[in-house]
Amino acid sequence: MNNQTDLTDFHCIRCHACCRQAGYVRLKPGEAEKIAAYLGMDILEFTSRFTILTKDRQALSLIEKENGACLFLDENGCKINDVKPQQCRDFPHKWRFSDFETICGWAKKIGNRKQQTAETIRRNPYLVEKVSPAATGTSTAAVTWAKAAVSSRQISPW
Repeated sequence: MNNQTDLTDFHCIRCHACCRQAGYVRLKPGEAEKIAAYLGMDILEFTSRFTILTKDRQALSLIEKENGACLFLDENGCKINDVKPQQCRDFPHKWRFSDFETICGWAKKIGNRKQQTAETIRRNPYLVEKVSPAATGTSTAAVTWAKAAVSSRQISPW
């Protein structure tokens, strides 16, 4: 069974875990100009203060704080949210960091719900056909996962 989290019901809960992961935030053509304008800066000032050239010399990346977090993340969230780079907007549908399931607040919540739903089904096997998202207060993906886990004996119903 595939352990990767199903993103069908994904909605960001603004935990900002993705913004705290070290690594490049590559800027696509035109994004540096948009961010600079949003910040009321000249493009040259913006690129010299807030970007680096990637190792492959193919793109600019936002610099990060010493702890790996995005430079534009503060206690109120993303300071450039209205013009954030495509890479940020694509998360987690087009890319994920390696510990997504254990770090992302939404993924942890879904993982816990999956396990709780599976445990309910395991304890009461007659519920397999009756369990629904509404009955369990969880997502369709979690119920589907739990039913499949019990059916495939990854989680024994006995």
